[in-house]
This record gives sequence, structure tokens and C-alpha cells, in this order.
Amino acid sequence: MDLYGFVSIILQLGACLACFFAGKESGVREVVDTLVSKRLLTAKDLKKLESNG
Repeated sequence: MDLYGFVSIILQLGACLACFFAGKESGVREVVDTLVSKRLLTAKDLKKLESNG
């Protein structure tokens, strides 16, 4: 493997980790927003989940 291949793999791994950490935070927020907008989750449910956490 040459230097170009090694750098390419490192950049791909870095992009993968960045996407993972970004999705971990924003993904949960988007799911909760969707559930609230479809009225499958209420404010009372959210408070109950926060008290359990």
C-alpha cells in the first residue's frame, strides 16, 4: 500500500467517525421531533422519559 492509499483510508475513517458522532446527536433529536409532530409522543411522555434517565 502506498502513501496515497493509506491517507485515503485515514480520511475515510475520519469521515465515518464524524458522521457517526453528528448522527448520534441530531438523529435522536429528529426522531423525537417526528414523534411529537405526529402526536405519538406528548410532553408528559417526554417528562416521564427524562425522569427515568
